[in-house]
Amino acid sequence: MTVGVPRLPFSFDPLIAEAKHRARQRRARIALGVLLVAGLAAGLTFTFRASGSAYGSAGLSHDSLGHPYITDAQGRAIGLGTLDSVAFDFLGGRSAHGVRGPGHWVGYDYPIRGTGTGDAGAVNQNYVWWRFCVMDGRVLGKFRGRPDSPTFSCSLGESWFDR
Repeated sequence: MTVGVPRLPFSFDPLIAEAKHRARQRRARIALGVLLVAGLAAGLTFTFRASGSAYGSAGLSHDSLGHPYITDAQGRAIGLGTLDSVAFDFLGGRSAHGVRGPGHWVGYDYPIRGTGTGDAGAVNQNYVWWRFCVMDGRVLGKFRGRPDSPTFSCSLGESWFDR
């Protein structure tokens, strides 16, 4: 005698359909992530290249003493803790002059394009400058102002140098 075993009311079709749906969603999220990362990389590349080349197209790129002219936006974009090599690349090079202070920090000065007239390197106090204070390969401070201002300093006891 054969006893009929009732079939379970269970089908794999809905499970397979749900698995396919989740796989499509996962692929779509990955593709969106790749597009976002590529867009961010392209945007940052364009931003840094555009700002880095701006001073070359608007006249002289350096003053007579070797300070690269920068834009105010470039100075503001350098964050504390930035590697000095990254900062110098972004600013168009390491400034030829600066200050040394007690300890191991060094201050590098950059005239801001469009804030003065004539050559900034000719002891021209009408320019506004950025000073970036670097120690142990990192930007640890930055100041914006005129070089004759007492607040335009990384610390007391500075001495000028040429590299």
